[in-house]
Amino acid sequence: MTEIDKLVWKRLLTSVGVSSLAATFLNVGVSTLDHPRAFEEPSALFLPAAVGSLVFLFLQLALLSIFLVVDRRRQQRGVAWTTVTGTLACVTGAMAPVVTVLARDATGDRALALWVMLGMAAIGCSVAAFVISGRKRFSPTGVVAAALPLAGLEVCLALWVFEFQLGGVAPVVRAGALVLAGAVVLLTVCLFGRLYRPGPSFVAGALFALLSGGAMLSLRSPTDVATARFNNTPAKPKTVVLVTVDTLRPDMIGGTESGAKTPAITALMEDSVVFNNARSSAPWTKPSMASLLTGLSPAVHGVTNRRTRLADEIVTLAEHMNSIGYRTLGLGLNAHLEPLYNFGQGFDLYAFPARDDWGVSVGSQVLAWLDPHAFPELSPTTQAIADVAVEWIRASADEPFFLWMHILDPHWPYEPPAEWVDGGAHPRFGMSWGDHETVTNVQAGNTKIGPDDREFVRTLYRGEIRYADANIGRVVDELKTLGLYEDSLIVFASDHGEEFWEHGTYEHGHTLYEEVLRVPLAFKLPHSKYTDNLASAVSTESVTPTMLDILGARFDPDLFSAEVLTRFWKSHDVRADPIFATGTYYYDEKQAVVADNWKLIHNLGLDQYELYNLEEDPEELDSRYYVNLERRERLKELLFNWEKGSAELRSRLKIPDATVVLDRTQDARLRDLGYAGDVIEDH
Repeated sequence: MTEIDKLVWKRLLTSVGVSSLAATFLNVGVSTLDHPRAFEEPSALFLPAAVGSLVFLFLQLALLSIFLVVDRRRQQRGVAWTTVTGTLACVTGAMAPVVTVLARDATGDRALALWVMLGMAAIGCSVAAFVISGRKRFSPTGVVAAALPLAGLEVCLALWVFEFQLGGVAPVVRAGALVLAGAVVLLTVCLFGRLYRPGPSFVAGALFALLSGGAMLSLRSPTDVATARFNNTPAKPKTVVLVTVDTLRPDMIGGTESGAKTPAITALMEDSVVFNNARSSAPWTKPSMASLLTGLSPAVHGVTNRRTRLADEIVTLAEHMNSIGYRTLGLGLNAHLEPLYNFGQGFDLYAFPARDDWGVSVGSQVLAWLDPHAFPELSPTTQAIADVAVEWIRASADEPFFLWMHILDPHWPYEPPAEWVDGGAHPRFGMSWGDHETVTNVQAGNTKIGPDDREFVRTLYRGEIRYADANIGRVVDELKTLGLYEDSLIVFASDHGEEFWEHGTYEHGHTLYEEVLRVPLAFKLPHSKYTDNLASAVSTESVTPTMLDILGARFDPDLFSAEVLTRFWKSHDVRADPIFATGTYYYDEKQAVVADNWKLIHNLGLDQYELYNLEEDPEELDSRYYVNLERRERLKELLFNWEKGSAELRSRLKIPDATVVLDRTQDARLRDLGYAGDVIEDH
């Protein structure tokens, strides 16, 4: 091989290598438009980028080999062929994440059409590049080898800045930054198109290291806690665990006639004080979990829609726990509970999602194909969440720690592993239920489902519960293995229930009926064999003050919306306070009050009321509003006084309105949970 041949091959291979980098950076950069939080953890950036580079390199070398074997004038047109493969890789890399996202919610035919269109676009661009490369004085190698990798890196860096540095600034500033970023990328392409020099790999590598360093800086640091607000001493026990399961109905656990067999949950509740008549303060996650973690009603904390967040002025359970000497750890999965909404306030380590979001880049999808458990494409599985919980428990076993684990299953879509489902696939739905198109059509009445179909949906729901139960059991078993269980305070609860057509509709967030509000609630007490089953009507708003009371922490009960529940097992001869619920997500705003086994629901939008005797009519089918006049007026008065008291407490705590700006990525994550709405572009 002559020196000229060596030089040609060197240039060809260099072009292929760096165009693979270009395709990778474009691919990773564009994928972050759908999943920008991949930048939060460097591991979710490095590994997919490395794997993606190898994929694009292999594909280009394979294509280049074919071209050079077929083309007899390969030496003269080698540069042209590398231009073709490089263009093909870059176009595919840039467009594949977009098509992946669009195809995710498309039907099979439409998804196939999208991929065919991507292939045609890539081939068309490659043909155009081949034609242009035949012109004299055209040197595409320089641009492909240097400008595109650098431009791709600049796009990645710009996305990181927009996501993690400019999230709360004024729209005009973001617009100016966007113009500046575009100008820098354009300047890069123009500059390297005219002044190409060797060594682009070194420059690209240096910028990639710089980008990764910036990603490192974006890692969530431990939350600062204003401990001066408290004057408590470290409390016992050493281990405190809060387990919350999303969308869990109490009548669907414990192996009852309609429920799933849940040996782990059942065993835990047998060791606990169980409240069999507990209700959530709201019918969907964000307001109900805000109440559970603060002890404040939705009318006080104000976290009642997609944009609202926990105000910094609110003291959370994690902050209380931190102030009395506990290391605080929170993990799980639910878009409503992510740091954006300030649910991580007070946690030393907060991981929502519990595992890295690996996104939709080519590298991440190859990793997901190789090991879907370790590299989930979109969300960590319940098994992965339990894995992280076990790791954290082992790492923290020698110090006082508070662990909150939130499991998204059995929230729809219902897609439990097959081994947890009784029976085979459904002829219409297969082994899953809950894609947006199906649920929307069912809710709108466009798709009719009969009794057998509904029972299959419940079967999948029970399968999700059994899957969640198995992984809760793994966490509890780890506590037992480490000798922590007996002396641990363990609290088990849910954020809300789920309707299965009891009142003609499906899902949650839209009503305040019992199937949506009733939740399991249990306290496994530390240093104690005391267990009980209590029938008193209580609210999950009481979880925070009750946990603090069990731990001996000093606090002002007047700064909470709900009562402390320890009084029920200290003396059975006590009367429960009225409990309240509000914060519907869909349709008109509603409020409800439960007192003395009677329940009043007020639809504020229509100014209509429903009144039920829960002892005689637990299914809430026969409203007594126009029959029991004295009872309805008494409950109306309770609602009025509750509204007044909530406003006074909110003012006393100096809680401001707190909202966030939702970008299209965050909006998409909420849509994945079924919470549709317009993207909010401003406060």
